[in-house]
Amino acid sequence: MRKTSMRAKRTVPAVIGLDLGGSQVRLAFITPKGQRAGRILTVPVTDRGLKAVLTLLVSSIQRLQSDGPCPAAIGIGIPGFIRMDEARIYRSPNFPEWKNVPIRSLLESKLNFPVLIENDANAAAFGESWVGCGKGLPSLLYLGLGTGVGGGLVLDRGIWHGTEGLAGELGHITVDPNGPICGCGNQGCLESYASATAVVRNYMEKTGQVRPGLTAQDVGVLARRGNQKACAVFVELGQALGVAIADLLNIFDPERIAIGGGVAGAWSLFHKPMMDEIGRRAVRPVRLNEKVRRSLLKNEAGMIGAAGLAYRHVGVKVF
Repeated sequence: MRKTSMRAKRTVPAVIGLDLGGSQVRLAFITPKGQRAGRILTVPVTDRGLKAVLTLLVSSIQRLQSDGPCPAAIGIGIPGFIRMDEARIYRSPNFPEWKNVPIRSLLESKLNFPVLIENDANAAAFGESWVGCGKGLPSLLYLGLGTGVGGGLVLDRGIWHGTEGLAGELGHITVDPNGPICGCGNQGCLESYASATAVVRNYMEKTGQVRPGLTAQDVGVLARRGNQKACAVFVELGQALGVAIADLLNIFDPERIAIGGGVAGAWSLFHKPMMDEIGRRAVRPVRLNEKVRRSLLKNEAGMIGAAGLAYRHVGVKVF
C-alpha cells in the first residue's frame, strides 16, 4: 500500500506559486486543488535592481525546492505591465529600472522547468476564482487595495488581458473628475482614494499634520477608536469604491467582485458606505452582499493564483 501511495504522489505534478512584491518574495508549493503544501518561504527584497532580484528569485526557489520535489513549473505574479505574448515586463512601478525585461527567458535559463509570468493582481483574481471567494465561478473581478490599487478580470475562467495586456487597471477608473492628481497623471482615480497611500495622505490633509511613519493601519486604529477625521477617510474610501464597483457591475455583470489587499483589513470601516453607493448607482442592484465579497485568500491570493496558472501552463486542468 505504501508503494502504491508514493507512486500515485509522483504522478501529480508539483508546482510552485511565487508572489514578487516590492519589499518581499513569498513562495510555496501549491497542490492541484489550490492548497498550500508545506511552508511559505518569505524573503525580503533589499535591492530592486534586475540582477539582484533575479539572483534572489533563483536562490529562493532553490531553497524551497530543497525541501520538496522537483517542480513541474513555477507561476510568478509580478507587479507591472507585461507583454504576455513575449513574457516581457515593459514597466513596473515597484521596479522602475526594469524596462522591456524578458523575465521568463532569463529565469528559465537558470531553472530546469517552465516559468509562467502574470501580473500580480491578475494572479490574485485567478486565485480567488479558483479556490477563494469566487470558487469555481466563471467570472470574477478583483480589486487589490494595497500601496496602490491593482485589478484583475477573470472572464470565462480565464484572465482577460485586453489587446495590449493592459486590461484590469481598475485602480485608474475615474471616480471624481475634479479629484486629486494620481501618480499615473490622471485626476480623481480610484487609487487616489482607496489605496494605503491615499488613506495616509487623506488623513494628514484632514488633520493638517505631517506624521512621518504613519500607516493606513494606524489610521484604521484611530477610526475604530472614534477619531472622526479618520472615520471620514474610510467613508470617502467606501464611497469611491462604490462608484467604481457600480460601474464595473454595470459593464461586466460578473458573478463576484473580490476585494483584497492590506486596506481590506478595514472592511468594517468602509463596507456600509461602499454598499450604499453601489445600491444607488448599479443599474440592477440585486444580491449585492452576495456579489461583493472580501478576498478569502487574503495575502496568499497572488501566490496561489500564479500556481494555478502554472498548472494550466503545463496542461493540468484546475477549474
